[in-house]
Amino acid sequence: MFVIFLIWRWSNQPIANQPTQTQQDVKGSSTTVNLTVLEKSIFKTKVPDDYVVASNTEKPNSDIIVQTYLNNSSGKLSKSNSGEIAITVGKLSIDKLSSLSGFTLRQSNPALYARQDDLIVMNSEHAIFTKKASDYEITIFSKHANHYYAVAVTGRLNNLLETKMIAEDIISNWVWKL
Repeated sequence: MFVIFLIWRWSNQPIANQPTQTQQDVKGSSTTVNLTVLEKSIFKTKVPDDYVVASNTEKPNSDIIVQTYLNNSSGKLSKSNSGEIAITVGKLSIDKLSSLSGFTLRQSNPALYARQDDLIVMNSEHAIFTKKASDYEITIFSKHANHYYAVAVTGRLNNLLETKMIAEDIISNWVWKL
């Protein structure tokens, strides 16, 4: 079901230069999320407008180029799930996602993290992991040339769909600036 939703959303993604947009209601969700542009030195994407950057580190000549952490400023469950977003962008040392410690941690703990190989992300080499504990987490690792991004979105278990939608919005609006 989520795969069909991802493919539908990807095929209906917004035009890159379009200002903030509103999502249509999705079956099982009655929330509307406004998106705003998040632009860094190496990428541009869109995030829910009620999330704010809590920390940001950019080191263009480092293996980890950008680390950005956002949290929900409104704290309202009815908006963007009161979750957190972590984005890491860097250079791959051996041209494989498996060289990343976050990837290896998830890959080596299948009891905690489920691999979602059936999901498609923008025709790139990727891996998607989900975790269900007291909260829900979806983490997407994607490779582009000798760079990667890792996007982790957390939210409450009772708002799985919203958390997945936030992750999908970030990925479907992702533009590399290499």
